[in-house]
Amino acid sequence: MKIGEVTKMGMTSALLLMVSSAIGTFILSSSANAFTFPNWLFTNAELVPLLPALLIVGGFIILTLSYVSWRKYKGEKQNKQERKERSGTN
Repeated sequence: MKIGEVTKMGMTSALLLMVSSAIGTFILSSSANAFTFPNWLFTNAELVPLLPALLIVGGFIILTLSYVSWRKYKGEKQNKQERKERSGTN
């Protein structure tokens, strides 16, 4: 396994980690007591039932993007190996 191949997956994982950290920081703000919900959530109480739906949809999007990235990585790796084998037999 080459270093460049690992870096591609590492960058995807790092991007997902940064996005999830940003979302977590936005939703949960730290205070002296611990974690609290942001004030806009209480002022817009009609949005509260939407939060589980948003989390579920967002989770599926992240899972789908991760799966597609993984399949692309595996496919490119397999294509490189097949090209290498073909060029070696010619």
